[in-house]
Amino acid sequence: MARYADADGVPRRRGILADQIAATEAFLAAYQVRGRDDDLRRAVDVMRFVRTNLTHPVGYLHDRVDDPEAVGMLRRQRIPLDLNARAALAAMRLDTLLPEGGFMAAAEGILGPLEAAISRLDGLTDASYGEALLAYAQPGARVELEGPVSHDLRRAALLLPVAGLAVSRTAPAAGEDGAARLCFASRCGERVRRPAQLLASLEAMVSTSGSGNGEEASANPAPPVEEEHP
Repeated sequence: MARYADADGVPRRRGILADQIAATEAFLAAYQVRGRDDDLRRAVDVMRFVRTNLTHPVGYLHDRVDDPEAVGMLRRQRIPLDLNARAALAAMRLDTLLPEGGFMAAAEGILGPLEAAISRLDGLTDASYGEALLAYAQPGARVELEGPVSHDLRRAALLLPVAGLAVSRTAPAAGEDGAARLCFASRCGERVRRPAQLLASLEAMVSTSGSGNGEEASANPAPPVEEEHP
């Protein structure tokens, strides 16, 4: 992420939304691969910076912090729809990993206003928004890796085709070997030790419920606002 030194020589972040979202996604990916708490804490830190410094009163995220000294087009804050959708998706993954962090409220605050901009979505933007809605329809989607697991099983967990999926690490029960378990909120499948079994667990859970928690998706949209979009 781009940083600069202020007048007192203190390093500060440049409030550029694209940097913040890319960094959050990278830290989340690193945590899910390595299982190190430091990576998760960094993702939380960046997302909190975004919520504090880049949030429109209605819920959208601006592309940069307000700068009274900016000139020309740099004075105009824009609302990039693709980055907003990606931010909502990252916030939902954080909520799955840290349910007490209030990140689902942040995701809902973004998704609601985005509904008013559906007519402007296309291509990559549409894909990100669609994935975010799917993730919202099945909150808490995660694979719990219990204890040490094989490289193939960890890879299968990371590549499981579930929107908004998070991969977490937990300690196995006493006397149990390492295993993986797919969950949607409080509903979990069986503990498995092979990649094919993990995919079969997903197919079984989807076939019995149609969605992760059996609830109809609703983004609780906020009142439409005039989008600041080029």
